[in-house]
Amino acid sequence: MGLFQKAVETYDNTKSLAGVESEERKAALAPIGFITTGVQIEITVTEDGEFRGAEQIFDISEDSKGKAQKSEKKIIIPATQKSAGRSSTSAKTSPHPLCDKLMFMCPENKESYDAYLKQLQDWCDSEFACPKIKAILKYVKKGTILTDIASVGKVKDDDFVCWRVLSTDCAEPEEVWKSPSVIDSYVNYCQSKTDTSSERALCYVSGEITTPAQLHLKGVVSFAGNAKLISSNDATNFTYKGRFSDDSEALTVSFISSQKAHNALKWVVSNDGFRCGDRMFVCWNPKGKKTKNPVASFFPEYSEEEENPTPTNYREILAKTVLGYKNNFKPEDETVTAVFEAASKGRLSVCYYSEMKAEDFLERLRFWDETTAWLYRKRGVTTVLVKSPDLKSIIDAAYGVPRTIGENQTVETDEKVLAIAMQRLLLCRLERAPFPADIMRSAVQKCSSLQLYDKLNREKQLFTTCAIIKKYIYDRFKEEWNMALEPEKKNRSYQFGRLLAVLEKAERGAFDNSEKREPNAIRMWSLFVKRPLYATTVIIEQLKNAYYPRLEPGKRGYYDKLIEGIMRVISEFPENEIGKPLGEEYLMGYYLQKDALCQKKNNDNDNDNNESEDEEQ
Repeated sequence: MGLFQKAVETYDNTKSLAGVESEERKAALAPIGFITTGVQIEITVTEDGEFRGAEQIFDISEDSKGKAQKSEKKIIIPATQKSAGRSSTSAKTSPHPLCDKLMFMCPENKESYDAYLKQLQDWCDSEFACPKIKAILKYVKKGTILTDIASVGKVKDDDFVCWRVLSTDCAEPEEVWKSPSVIDSYVNYCQSKTDTSSERALCYVSGEITTPAQLHLKGVVSFAGNAKLISSNDATNFTYKGRFSDDSEALTVSFISSQKAHNALKWVVSNDGFRCGDRMFVCWNPKGKKTKNPVASFFPEYSEEEENPTPTNYREILAKTVLGYKNNFKPEDETVTAVFEAASKGRLSVCYYSEMKAEDFLERLRFWDETTAWLYRKRGVTTVLVKSPDLKSIIDAAYGVPRTIGENQTVETDEKVLAIAMQRLLLCRLERAPFPADIMRSAVQKCSSLQLYDKLNREKQLFTTCAIIKKYIYDRFKEEWNMALEPEKKNRSYQFGRLLAVLEKAERGAFDNSEKREPNAIRMWSLFVKRPLYATTVIIEQLKNAYYPRLEPGKRGYYDKLIEGIMRVISEFPENEIGKPLGEEYLMGYYLQKDALCQKKNNDNDNDNNESEDEEQ
């Protein structure tokens, strides 16, 4: 019951936020006895129950292109145990106490209308009633709602109705769902009905003898709205039978604990959850403090306003960044991580759950970012940066399929594959499990077909795969690879990777501006990996015969010297091993050599500019 205990703790620590909307949060924390739902119609009445107007409501937000778009407005509303968990079979006879579908307010639907009036009347007759709900009851009893809202346009029985009440002492009608008096009224009313119940049982969450919940809330995960974490409505099969005679022996949770836990989970999922395929990932601090998203790296993007990590200062900046997060927490503070999946339409399963000290949580994220850090060159920025790829980028590198739409190319991963792989990597990051060998091999294999990617995605694929290899080698062999080129490194695959980068660069250097084709090094990439010595001979022969004549003598000499130096190191390996297929390290040699060539080009351009300036002077 760790998940529910932490959820209850979260509610107790943040209950002052219950019912309070904020621009900082996507959704408000629902108080006890309340749920969050979407509404379509807003009706305004006076304290005397007189109709004053109606309109369709929605939220307006901006999409990624800055265009306004409409979305369903979410509010908190009072609910009973039965109405909060109602199904298709009980939908017409289990109304919410105040706000609900239009069908419950229409006398034409007698069964639903009578059930709604009776429930609202009981609330109004209690000692906790307030003027606003009495005003709504007066109006609904008139039975004129369909006529009154005719000006709104076409409406449906399933449209959700919420209320505003115009008081004599207020110029503007008050939104009932935000009214502190209405919220307090229903919480006290709901609590009184629970306290008077004669049924008592041990709550497995709180450890107290109290009133058990008969039904539990649904909708913890919005895209699996009907799925419940606790459900035992099947008494004929084997939901609990075989071990227990009835459902209460399997699990008993009090009404209060159930309300607190489910509303807290809905709140943290809505505000901090991130969806991957059919799974929902969420990470939070039970005291309501902002924590770090565990699937994102600490340095997601290059920033011109802040100091950016480079090979020389990466660890220092990373440590400072993590310390900034740690300063928000006390030593006793915790971080909870959970993964939910809708196993069926009515069942929500917990695929992964962990709780740890916040400092330990941040330290594990730091360790992952440090051991996956790799050179990163931002387009248009000459400075060589360092960063760690986020988990989704790693999965896309291993399993993504390039798709071209118009002039743009995207790399997409199947949703089910994405969800499973994300959970596996999350476990690695939080629990320091070794990096999965199959994910590493899949990414390396994708890099053997670079011609399928455009320039931007090719660079991203190479960067991410090198970071993966670095992490894999460290986890398996405790060997930390440098992010600087090592010309004398005694690794055959690494040296062949360097050679491939030089051969590619030399051929591209001979292209004129009109040539857009791939060089032989790219076209023969797969063959190079399988038969490196043979492919090298073929590429070098083509290079010297077809492309060297186009190059300046100085550049030919430069590339010859590089090739000779690399071949010298390769020749030191046993003859029977030189021609064997390459290991994944070749990509790191290729990447670092290519970066070194890029830095040389930038330095040469800087020198040329300086010389031009001197001549002008």
